[in-house]
Amino acid sequence: MEAERLARLKRRNQAAIPAAVSVAAPMKTKPGPSSSLDGPRKAKADPTPGLYHEGVVLKTYAAGYSSDRTITFADLIAPADTLKSCLLSSFIWDFDWLFPHFNTKQTNFLLVMHAKYPQDRQQIENDFAGIGNIRVCFPPMEGQVNCMHSKLMLLFWDDRCRIVVPTANLTGVDWGLGSVMENMVWLIDLPRLLPGSACSSTDNTETGFQKSLKIFLLAQTVPDEILRKLDLFDFSKTRHVGFVHSIGGSHTGNKWRQTGHCGLGATVTEMGLADEGPIEVDFVTSSVGSLNDEFMRSMYLALQGDDGLTELTLRSQRRGKMKQNVAKPRSFQDWRGRFRFYFPSTDVVKASNGGPSCAGTICFSQKWWEAQTFPRDAMRDCVSVRDGLLMHNKLILVRYCNPKQTNDGLCMGYAYVGSANLSESAWGRLVQGAPVKGLRDGGAKQNLRNWEAGVILPCFEGPGDVGLAKEYPDKLQGFVPVSHTVPIPMVVPARSYETLSLRPWLFGAR
Repeated sequence: MEAERLARLKRRNQAAIPAAVSVAAPMKTKPGPSSSLDGPRKAKADPTPGLYHEGVVLKTYAAGYSSDRTITFADLIAPADTLKSCLLSSFIWDFDWLFPHFNTKQTNFLLVMHAKYPQDRQQIENDFAGIGNIRVCFPPMEGQVNCMHSKLMLLFWDDRCRIVVPTANLTGVDWGLGSVMENMVWLIDLPRLLPGSACSSTDNTETGFQKSLKIFLLAQTVPDEILRKLDLFDFSKTRHVGFVHSIGGSHTGNKWRQTGHCGLGATVTEMGLADEGPIEVDFVTSSVGSLNDEFMRSMYLALQGDDGLTELTLRSQRRGKMKQNVAKPRSFQDWRGRFRFYFPSTDVVKASNGGPSCAGTICFSQKWWEAQTFPRDAMRDCVSVRDGLLMHNKLILVRYCNPKQTNDGLCMGYAYVGSANLSESAWGRLVQGAPVKGLRDGGAKQNLRNWEAGVILPCFEGPGDVGLAKEYPDKLQGFVPVSHTVPIPMVVPARSYETLSLRPWLFGAR
C-alpha cells in the first residue's frame, strides 16, 4: 500500500520541473584568472570525516566537473539507513527522485509545503493519506502571501542533528541530475547534548541563530515536538552564524524587525557586522523582481545593518507623508556603483548544457526589464565558473571597503546563502501603518509575500591572502578572502548588461 501511494506522488506542480535531460558529461574547462576564485582551498578539516561541526558552504555536485567543495544529495543525508526523522521544506518537489534516497520504512518525515488554497492542501493530504510516517505542514498563506519559497532541512540521527539551508528545490535537476543546474548549500552538524549538560533552550544559552530558527519554525506552524527535539542538540557552534528569514504576511509592533530585509539588517547588526561606510555588494539571483531605486537602496541599507527605518523615512520625507514620531534617517552611502546583481543573459541560457528547456525556474518579466525605473546599470551577466551550468543560486557577497578587526581576526565582509531572490516579494517592504503613540517607528508595518530562509556568514582574511590577492586583477582581489567561506560560483568581473546591450533571459522565452 505504501509503495502504491508513493507512486501517486507525481504532483501537478511537477509539470513545472524541467525533465532530466540526457547530456554527455561535459569536460571541465580550464579556468582562467577570472574563474579560479572558485576556491582551491578546502573547508577547515573536521575531526570527524564527512561531518561539518563548524559549518560549511558547498556547491551541488555535477557529473563531469570537479568535485572540489561539492556535495551530492545522497551524501547530504548519509547514512540514510540510520536517519530517524527529518523536516524537509521546498517550493517544488519531485517525489519520484526524492524518496528513493531514503529508507522510507524507517525514517519519519515532516514535509513543509507550498499550498495557498484549501483544495490544494486537501489534495496533498489525500496523496499521503494512510502513510503513517509522513506528515505535511502548510505555512499560513492568507491574503498577500503567494509563495512558500523557503528551503530548509533538519535531519535527525541518534547522535546529531544536521541543519541544511540550500538554494535548491527538492528535485533531481536542482541537485545536479543531468549536469544542467547548480545550487549551493550551507550545512552544519550539531552534536547531541550530553546528559546533565546545560539546557540549550534557555534564553541565556540560546544563540541568535537558534532563537531566529525557532521563531521561523513556529510561524510556519511546525509541530512543537520538532522544536523540543532541537533543544536536545548543542547549538554553540552557531554563535557566529545568523539565521535570517522572511515570514509571509503583514508584521507590526516589534515583529517587523525580526524578518524580511528589516530582520536582515537587525541580524547584521547583532552579529557585529554593521558598517555605515561604503560596502561592495554582489547578489547572485535566479529570479529578478520589479526593481527600482527605493528597493535597491533599502537592500543596500539593510546589508549595512539598517533596520529599515532609514529608507522608510527618506521615502516618507520625499512624499511629504512623514509622521511626527518617525525616527530621523541616519547617514547612508548611495548604493549606485556599489551594488551589482547577476542574472543570466539569453545567450548564456541558450549555450548551457540543458538549454532553454531547463531554465523554467529562472524567472524575469519583460515588463519589469523594460520599466524606466529598472536599474540596468547594476545588472551583470551570470556565467558559472563551471562552464555550461545554469545557476539557481541565491547568494549575497558583502565586502567592506574598510575591514573590521575582531577577536576572530580581520573581517573582510560576510555572505548570505539561502532561498531569497532579489525581489520585494522575498525581502519585503516597510510602510507606515497607523501611528502608535511613543513608538519611534511611527507604527511601521512590513509586508512580505514570500516565505524565505537563509544564513549570514562572516568572512575573515586568511593567511597569505595579501600575497595571493596580488595574483589577480584589482577588481578580483577583494573576492579572495570571501572565497574561503563561500566558493565563488560566477565569473567575475562579469559582463555589464548596459555597456554591452545584453538581453536577459525572460520568463516564457524559448
